[in-house]
Amino acid sequence: ASVTVGSWESIKGAATSGKTVPASIAGVGDEALNLNGSNGSNLYVRRGDEGFLLTLNGPKIDQLPDHGLAAEKGLALKILARF
Repeated sequence: ASVTVGSWESIKGAATSGKTVPASIAGVGDEALNLNGSNGSNLYVRRGDEGFLLTLNGPKIDQLPDHGLAAEKGLALKILARF
């Protein structure tokens, strides 16, 4: 797992700069976007003008049907409680 914190503008820019369109995720922060695939999941979360990227990956995560999104959402909510 890794967490990258920064301005939402730069965090969202990373989410939307590729060919794949991220999925909107409800119930996490003011806004959340998800990109997942065979190498785990990336959850981009906004609260106000700030945001963070939470990444989960590894063999056990990669094999999950949601590529770890449920676990990321739980971790993101814990991070937001202290953000």
